[in-house]
Amino acid sequence: MPVDGSGGGGGAGDDLDPAGRGDRAMERGAGKEALEAYDEAVRLDTGSARGHAGRGRALHYLDRNDEAIAAYDEAVRLDPSDAGIRMGRGDVLYSIDRYDEAIAEYDEAIRLDPKNTHYHAERGEALHYMYRHEDALKSYDEAIRLDPGGASAHAGRGSVLDDLDRDDEALAAYDEAVRLDPQSSRMHLERARFLSGLDRPDEALKSYDEAVRLEPKKPVMHAERGGILHRLGRDDEAVAAHDEAVRLGPETTLWHTMRGDTLSAMGRHEDALKSYDETVRLDPEDAYAHVERGDALVDMGRHDDALKSYDEAVRLDPESSVIRAGRGAILSHMGRHDDALKSYDEAVGLVPERADIHEGRGHVLGHLGRHKDALAAFDEAVRLDPEGAGGHEGRGTVLVGLGRHKEALAALDRAVGLGGHLPSAHMWRGAALLFLSRPGRAVRDLRSAVSADPSNVEARMLLGTAYKESGRDGKAFASFKAAVRLDPRDAEARIKYGQALLDAGRPGRALAEYDEALRIGGSDPVAHEGRGFALLSLRRAKRALAALDRALRLDPN
Repeated sequence: MPVDGSGGGGGAGDDLDPAGRGDRAMERGAGKEALEAYDEAVRLDTGSARGHAGRGRALHYLDRNDEAIAAYDEAVRLDPSDAGIRMGRGDVLYSIDRYDEAIAEYDEAIRLDPKNTHYHAERGEALHYMYRHEDALKSYDEAIRLDPGGASAHAGRGSVLDDLDRDDEALAAYDEAVRLDPQSSRMHLERARFLSGLDRPDEALKSYDEAVRLEPKKPVMHAERGGILHRLGRDDEAVAAHDEAVRLGPETTLWHTMRGDTLSAMGRHEDALKSYDETVRLDPEDAYAHVERGDALVDMGRHDDALKSYDEAVRLDPESSVIRAGRGAILSHMGRHDDALKSYDEAVGLVPERADIHEGRGHVLGHLGRHKDALAAFDEAVRLDPEGAGGHEGRGTVLVGLGRHKEALAALDRAVGLGGHLPSAHMWRGAALLFLSRPGRAVRDLRSAVSADPSNVEARMLLGTAYKESGRDGKAFASFKAAVRLDPRDAEARIKYGQALLDAGRPGRALAEYDEALRIGGSDPVAHEGRGFALLSLRRAKRALAALDRALRLDPN
């Protein structure tokens, strides 16, 4: 019984048999040639179930699925007992998302030919795709019972067990598949993917290496191997692997995208952009190609160009909430918070159950000073995803701004507990602890934030304040100095560094910092006040009083 969906028949006379010519054309992937041969077979014998089934198979290959189903319907009418025809019809139904009908056809094929291992395995694959994992596992188990040496069934079983989080059993199944068919690159590839998902990159790389050795001209092997090499910190080899994938499949957008993703993760954003540009060139109608390009431009600080890419992505896929939310994030980075809010509102309107979109919306509302609305957005994010750290962190940051510091601390404790060492969550938890007059604990959180992101000026300033309130003036001085070095145009950092200099008995240097803060940030009462005290220390009383008067006029309290 054939398992290709073309039904039975054939024989020694296939050289003159149009259906036989169609079968051989299909083996070569020549769908149009095969269809012409099967059409001739049906013309010569309208009652040939094999000819109609062959037509169905060729039409399916050519993605003419309505015609394929009609051809299979005729084949089933002519020979309802042919299991291969039933499987072929099921494959077409499965490909157009008519899953229940497809399973019914597979069941009928198995009823007609219950010892065919391929039918059980294919049924297992379809059930797996439908998330009917236990039923899928039973089908694969039956296929293995009938043929314990079938490597593909063991690999399929491993995939189901993986989704069921039965990792040890899944690995055993993949190992058995490789043992049974050690020359199959596909078996090694599937094992490599599973090990990669378990975060065991060293072992995964060995399987990828074997897959590449067995089939060195298959781009997917090199592309996925490149991703693993990057995870192992072997970046030059990773880029070489991606380059090989692109060389082998230069017209396939996926290889360019994967190359761009690895280069982006390496911080080589200009090179990544070139890969994404090529993806867009190859498929300009792919919305997500424009998204990838936009993200690379964001990483390069080219927000105006990034916005253009996202605008094009929205035009191509206006119903994508993810794209609209990404556009909102770019607008927020550009300081266009009102426009950003509109994009987030559109994204929420499309998919209201996405917690991450509510989080982004909450951050924008916070930038707009609408703290109560921001809190409501973060509350909704937490409701939708109570185990997501981002929603709790957002709630905490807003509650700090609202002066509800104990509630903020509870929310940020939850965020840190869920997200491990989130730098921003530690920073905001440190801020809440400072407001609650607990500078010692604040130091621990703020040091974690600075360690995770040494370029975070706000975290360094808060750390300096925590050190100051803990009586550790030397460390406070170093933190404020580092903040100014990181961002010389941050007026608040200049003011805090000026105060540290004044406390250290260096009023002349402090005065220079206060003057620079006023030049950068405009008239600030704290800067004028600090300037006044620096001038008093320098015995320049008249100018000192003028500065202090200015501070009082700006802020009488």
